[in-house]
Amino acid sequence: SIRILASAMLLFLLLICPAYAQKTAIYSNQILDYKLGLDLFEKQKYGAAQKSFLKSIKSVDDPNSEVSINAEYYAALCALELFNKDAEFLLTGFLEAHPENPKVRIAYFQLGKYRFRKKSFKKAIEWFQKVDIYDLSNRELSEYYFKFGYSYFVRKDYERSRQMFYEIKDADTKY
Repeated sequence: SIRILASAMLLFLLLICPAYAQKTAIYSNQILDYKLGLDLFEKQKYGAAQKSFLKSIKSVDDPNSEVSINAEYYAALCALELFNKDAEFLLTGFLEAHPENPKVRIAYFQLGKYRFRKKSFKKAIEWFQKVDIYDLSNRELSEYYFKFGYSYFVRKDYERSRQMFYEIKDADTKY
């Protein structure tokens, strides 16, 4: 009876270990693709980075994994940087799919910048209004106030424009 139990346990372990190792290898590939994507993103190689992020997403079955969600966010950011036609669609899709994700707050800023670059100032204002300034770095904060203020200026809302520019008038930035 102990011999049968021991044999059953051995058989069970032999069947489980390869499955676990395969899952770990897939997860490792996902992490490697994601890290490569981050490295390429930092080097502003957005086309190659986007491919790595998309490969990372495809390599895992769980769309709710943190790596997969982050890869989705960065793939959308790459699309913004590359001026892809689907960029805004991808990022707003991310916002809708993951409203509780911390990256949502910075995504509003990214969408505002995107609309600013496209000279769609009304839409830029709409996105900038959703930004929580406490989520931005000092560099981002200066850019935010300048682009938000300029968008208001173009829309002839001089009072709000003045308020935004006032926030950075004494700051030592390129803006």
